[in-house]
Amino acid sequence: MEAVIASIRAKHGVSEQQMTAAMVSHQQEPQVQAAVTALREAINGKAPPGYGQANEAAAAEAAKQRVRRGKTKRKG
Repeated sequence: MEAVIASIRAKHGVSEQQMTAAMVSHQQEPQVQAAVTALREAINGKAPPGYGQANEAAAAEAAKQRVRRGKTKRKG
């Protein structure tokens, strides 16, 4: 989890203190509350909301790709 947060900080060029200050100053916003809750749950090992559905969709798309690779193109 620390690697993810470090990556986010590096991508946006902010320090840990800046991220903390931003979360604290916007803590009443529903989106921030949801993000902090999801982060805490992820730290405790819980999958994020919608992860199961996204995982199923990705698996279905991967299965389609495997089927498409097996087919040959017809000329003519």
